[in-house]
Amino acid sequence: MKKISGFIFALIFSSYSFMVCAQVSATYEEENVSSPIQAVKPRLICGDDERPIVVSGYMNYPPFGWKEKIGVQSSFGEDKSIYQYYGLGMLLFDKFAKESNLKYATANFLNYDEAKYALSRGYVDVLLGNYFEQKSYSNVNYFYPGYITNPIVIVSLKPKDGEKGPQSWDDLKGKKGFVRAEENLLDLIQTQLPKETQISTVNGARRAFQALLRKEVDFLLMSQLAYETEVRRFKIKEFVSYEKAALFSPTIFFSYASGSPCAQFIKNAFEAKLKEYTSDKQLIDSLMRSQIALWERKFIKEPSLIKQIDMVIEEEKEEETSDLDAWLAQQAKAKEGSREKSQTSVGI
Repeated sequence: MKKISGFIFALIFSSYSFMVCAQVSATYEEENVSSPIQAVKPRLICGDDERPIVVSGYMNYPPFGWKEKIGVQSSFGEDKSIYQYYGLGMLLFDKFAKESNLKYATANFLNYDEAKYALSRGYVDVLLGNYFEQKSYSNVNYFYPGYITNPIVIVSLKPKDGEKGPQSWDDLKGKKGFVRAEENLLDLIQTQLPKETQISTVNGARRAFQALLRKEVDFLLMSQLAYETEVRRFKIKEFVSYEKAALFSPTIFFSYASGSPCAQFIKNAFEAKLKEYTSDKQLIDSLMRSQIALWERKFIKEPSLIKQIDMVIEEEKEEETSDLDAWLAQQAKAKEGSREKSQTSVGI
């Protein structure tokens, strides 16, 4: 009888222990489920509101790039100016940024050389247009592939029926010509020009074409695409021309400074997109044509340059910052922690 009682007691104790353990186990699991781990949002190196990608580009080289001053009113009712960038390079980078959900800001400089220098010093993350230059800053690298080739042609007054205009380097011997300063071609052509050729730079497409129309020079060396853009602006297509064969065709790249954390952060994704964009010839042509048309519409009401042939047209003045290093440092410090939001101008 004692054995039976002991057995029953042991059985009851074991059942009780099992239930206690089961309850403890169930309670533990409920606590686990009711306390989910909060996901931590990764911090971008750049490309967000706090640290947008800073870009700059050509100041006055349509259709590849140009900037325009826009008057706006701040939230405090103050009038201020921002700068909007246009051109093929801007369109492609904007497309990449939107598809990648990245924020960027445009940096305003007085001229293209300042923008290149600021890139080399790390104040700019991406330059929207740059030729591959051996003599350029040693720490400047390029995003591959380049996004467009730029045929360079000889522009002259339209020849008479049956005649041909100059189409080779040899045809320039003994002649005088201009190359536009904003095209940054002089370093690329100096070794190929015949010694008997007189070549000098001029600021501004208006002065360059007026000099040609007035026969002050025999030719202009310039981009074929820039030619097509400007003859529409000046309405002089029936007076000037170029032979179809290009002298050479340098490639235009996006560039960055080696060691730039932001450039390294976007490099793989940006280059993958560049490969995708540039393989679509219809896309590139469509974007380019849109910028040529945009430039033409800006000047639709202006008279033909041929009607201004006797006017005194001065070269466009190229402004520059008196102490660029000091200005860059000052602007960078002022913007620290308070950069303007995506796609607005910042002062570095």
